[in-house]
Amino acid sequence: MSLLLKKLLGMLNNIGAVNPSNALTLVEISNRIKMDMKELGQKLEELVKAGYVGKVRDLEEDKYYLTPTGILVALSAYS
Repeated sequence: MSLLLKKLLGMLNNIGAVNPSNALTLVEISNRIKMDMKELGQKLEELVKAGYVGKVRDLEEDKYYLTPTGILVALSAYS
């Protein structure tokens, strides 16, 4: 996994997107972490496919959150 993806997992953890009820939209995440939305969307989809990030549909938007596996990877940066 690239350093950027690991940092993105850490950022999602730090902003509290750690379960479906706290999931955030692409726009919300982009605004909080100051990352280009197109690149962010691509990276989030990579993480969804790998099982580190979950995605839920809310109204007409996808929202993203860390899965338990994603939380473990994010927190492993501190050990």
